[in-house]
Amino acid sequence: MSPVDPGKWPRLVVTGTDVTPTQADEIIIRTTDLNWLTCNDPEWENAVNVAFGIVNDRIGDALQRTRNLRVRYLANKRIATSWIGGPHGWCDWTGAVGTNTYNLGKWPAPEVVVAEWATIAAAFPYLELESWLVADEGAGSVAAHWGVRAGKVEALPLGEPPPLPDEFDTHTMIYAGILDHGSRHGVTLERLYSAIARTERGAEGLERCPKTTS
Repeated sequence: MSPVDPGKWPRLVVTGTDVTPTQADEIIIRTTDLNWLTCNDPEWENAVNVAFGIVNDRIGDALQRTRNLRVRYLANKRIATSWIGGPHGWCDWTGAVGTNTYNLGKWPAPEVVVAEWATIAAAFPYLELESWLVADEGAGSVAAHWGVRAGKVEALPLGEPPPLPDEFDTHTMIYAGILDHGSRHGVTLERLYSAIARTERGAEGLERCPKTTS
């Protein structure tokens, strides 16, 4: 157990090797929390639900079709978000892997977060990254440090993360969020449909793979 309590809102810091945009499609679709496809634009929320084939808030079929990993703390919010800072996550649509701009969530237990990294590592064995939790919204000490590589996650010495960014200009963020619903959209519908279809085709390909017997 870490000697440092992450607290209520620890900062998530991630650095890593970029992936391809095609790989990013699958990572984002499979790490999206389908229970929280919400923002301040009901029209966009509806369009996103239609893209996933979600009807009457029933997400079970979409979870299965996209092989969603059902992660909570490490979900990428690149499609729709109500956060004033806009779409965010540790992987973006270009394939860039990394973040140091947002807090992970309320009271995350390190053992839960590392279990989610283990799930992500197993699903995407090409991922190479390091992740830190920094207490007190990024102003405190490092509470956890992990490495993800070759489908595995391991604990690393706490050390220090890369320098954190300057604080957000809160007034600018609030102004932009009120005036521009589009700032809560992380992707075009065309790219979203393509990413969902690619992810579903990947699931179909796995089902067609011949099973080996021992």
